[in-house]
Amino acid sequence: MNINIHIDRLLLDGIDATPRQLTLVKSSLEARLANLLARKGIGPQLQNGGVVRTVQTDPMGPVSESDPSGLGDRIARSVHGGLR
Repeated sequence: MNINIHIDRLLLDGIDATPRQLTLVKSSLEARLANLLARKGIGPQLQNGGVVRTVQTDPMGPVSESDPSGLGDRIARSVHGGLR
């Protein structure tokens, strides 16, 4: 099964990050989301294909701006949860 995900826009409201930190968030998010999809797949509503315009996720709570990789990981887990 091939899964293609395109994230058009990711809003990080209240996060004051440098371009380097944002790059780390992005790469961590991509790697972790790919791993989660490979191991756990997607929800039954998307098993036969489909488009999801918006993924609703639970609030993540406080985040540390000093750990961009950890932030990317948390976002990936939240997005994956929204796809399941």
